[in-house]
Amino acid sequence: MKKEIICFDERFKKIEDIIDRHYDNGAFYESLLVSVLDRGIPESYSPGCDRVIAASVGCGNFIRDNVVVEGLHLLRSEEKKEVYLVGMDCQEILYQRNDHDVELRGCAGNALSTYPWLKGLHESGSDAGSYDYIQFINPDIPTCSDWGMIYERAADFLSPGGVIATVCHGTDSPYLVTLANSLKERLDVGKVRKFAFESILGDDDVWETRTFCFVSMEHKR
Repeated sequence: MKKEIICFDERFKKIEDIIDRHYDNGAFYESLLVSVLDRGIPESYSPGCDRVIAASVGCGNFIRDNVVVEGLHLLRSEEKKEVYLVGMDCQEILYQRNDHDVELRGCAGNALSTYPWLKGLHESGSDAGSYDYIQFINPDIPTCSDWGMIYERAADFLSPGGVIATVCHGTDSPYLVTLANSLKERLDVGKVRKFAFESILGDDDVWETRTFCFVSMEHKR
């Protein structure tokens, strides 16, 4: 799989400017994720509604989900949209950061069941009954066999014009390819792509390469 290089180009600088302007500094990793999502998600995805209902599955504890989701939609829409973000994760929370409008953890956050999806929609007050945007950031695909069913569940709650976006560590690309192929009968699955970004690590002029793999999924037209 050929690697696509993420450079410090005008688009990346725009992403950093957006995040610095609306959030605080020190969100470089979130800027990288927004850059991968922006390059991978089809240009046709641009919710026309003023309020985006979004979900982050396996929301973890170390990535500021709201910065990633809101930053992406700021970049795509050129104006600040209201984003209602639902976080769901089987793991208990390690520390509180208030990244989500509602965050469901443990049994309540099991995305294989309908509960967190329905609970998030109920709390949002949305009448649509679906999510515009669903993201999986660094899902632990190699060690869990339920991801195919979890993605099927996510598809149940995806709006007709919505998108499911996944970003994994680059080393997980074979597992993501297998997962994506298993979902092609149900969803319109894009090509799995690998992105790489090189930066200087610390003060020793040592080059560090970070790699990500990405795939987007939509309902079949």
